[in-house]
Amino acid sequence: MAGQLIEAVRCYAALDAELYPEAARSSPEFAKHKAITLGQCMPVGQEAGESPVTGI
Repeated sequence: MAGQLIEAVRCYAALDAELYPEAARSSPEFAKHKAITLGQCMPVGQEAGESPVTGI
């Protein structure tokens, strides 16, 4: 699982900043990496699909 997270972070890092919004909307690879990062970086006690509470 850690390997998948590292791969996702590397993909984000390699993506040019100006391409990020379009990739977020249309790239299957971006969607895969987003699911990995959100799934593995869920705050303790928060269920998948819940919105984080930021207090803002």
